[in-house]
Amino acid sequence: MTPEAFVCSRCSIRYPVVAGIPDYRIAPDPWIDAEADRMLQTYWTMTQGKPRQQAERCMTHVMRAERRSRQ
Repeated sequence: MTPEAFVCSRCSIRYPVVAGIPDYRIAPDPWIDAEADRMLQTYWTMTQGKPRQQAERCMTHVMRAERRSRQ
């Protein structure tokens, strides 16, 4: 059974487990919040028929949308 999160015994920071993978990020992404990032990854993981490399390009494109919109 996979735990829901891991907790650092020294600093008590809680690291969630998302889709069976621990999320050990120590700083937030400057372009997309953690929850939106997880949803995006979940969507592309579940989308069949797309090569992994193409899915990664699509995720990068979406995550950079805010920066592009400022231009």
